[in-house]
Amino acid sequence: MPINETSRLLRRSSEEGRPPVGNGHTSIKTGPNFKAIFRILRPGFTKKYNFWLFSVFGFFMALFCFARLKYLSTTVLEAELTPGDWYWFRDGTLHIGFMLHLATMLPAGLLMILQFVPRIRYRFMLFHRLNGYVVIILALIGNVTAMIIARHAFGGDMGSQTCTGFLALASTVAMMLAWWNIRCLQIDLHRAWMLRAMFWMGSIVSTRVIMPLMSIIQTALGGYFVAWPCDEIRFILADREDLMMSQFPQCLMPNGTTSGWVAVEGDLDFSNPVGLGAIFNSNFGAALWLALILHMIGVEIYLAMTPIESERLRKVSYERQLAAGYENPGNCGTTVSKWGDVGPREPA
Repeated sequence: MPINETSRLLRRSSEEGRPPVGNGHTSIKTGPNFKAIFRILRPGFTKKYNFWLFSVFGFFMALFCFARLKYLSTTVLEAELTPGDWYWFRDGTLHIGFMLHLATMLPAGLLMILQFVPRIRYRFMLFHRLNGYVVIILALIGNVTAMIIARHAFGGDMGSQTCTGFLALASTVAMMLAWWNIRCLQIDLHRAWMLRAMFWMGSIVSTRVIMPLMSIIQTALGGYFVAWPCDEIRFILADREDLMMSQFPQCLMPNGTTSGWVAVEGDLDFSNPVGLGAIFNSNFGAALWLALILHMIGVEIYLAMTPIESERLRKVSYERQLAAGYENPGNCGTTVSKWGDVGPREPA
């Protein structure tokens, strides 16, 4: 189907300033200030809640990615990485995997924001398609490299490794389902699965907010220990012999430990890099799980609260599939009617 025709179908019931009316869906009157913002930004949103949700989540995603672009410099990375991580990621396969992870995930995080701007989707559909493929490819590479570095990222305990693997697998499946549905012209399900994939991967931003909060509580309670190898501690405290002697003398004595590992208490004390690294190592897995659960629940709430948009896109899908000569228009891709026990239906 020509791009102009596709754009016409997608803009149906979504023209700027004229939200669809029907099925109980009425236009929302906006105040002068909101209209002034729209006149400046002209992003194409027709509902205030969509605009503000996009603004909040898009802002924090962009802020997170831009703030970490400097880590593509190994000099900055060595100076600012969480204490202990540079010991593992300074060279070899882990270094390559870590740098490749940053070089793919950070651009993917920035480019994916553009995918949710309505005006880009309606007016520049070719860019939307090409940008979508770029985001998916970068994210897939980022997921693979995340699995490579998970063994030692923030200590690499089983909790963090499991959550990293689950997030990588779940987001990969979601992106593949989104790709398959758009190939089948099932736009409503493409929207749902792409929203899921991007929101799930965005949980790493919330993780970085949760970790310091957990660290404050852990430091106040005390008694949170992690096991670290003496070699890693010596690497971190190479210029802090006094701290090494006072806290880890067993690492300096021959046969001071039976396995070369010692218990390190986590502490949010910036003058003690080992304790600081230990506190973040101890809570990364829990913070990532909590953030991922919150993001999974949040995106499902959003999808459940926007059924009219889903139905509109289902109608667009039906028209495009009908024009393309599909045998069962409106019920392609991964629709429940195709895979479950719900009979096929045509959009009303």
